[in-house]
Amino acid sequence: MQISKYEKDFDFLEKELKELVDMSLDDFQDVINTHIQEDDMFYLVVGDKETQLKEVNSFGKGDALELDIYGNMLKN
Repeated sequence: MQISKYEKDFDFLEKELKELVDMSLDDFQDVINTHIQEDDMFYLVVGDKETQLKEVNSFGKGDALELDIYGNMLKN
């Protein structure tokens, strides 16, 4: 889709992958510091409540909100 919609070269995926592989740790940290605003993010964790919930709540970002399979909030 990106090839036709954005008129990309047929090998653009390979070029982008090479760019990522060639990046240094400092490059990645620069991208993260420039573009990721953690205060504006939320984390979606999918897994077994019995083994995951305690760990997720220990992140220090507040208690996890539990949702059902339809995205409705469960009562804690």
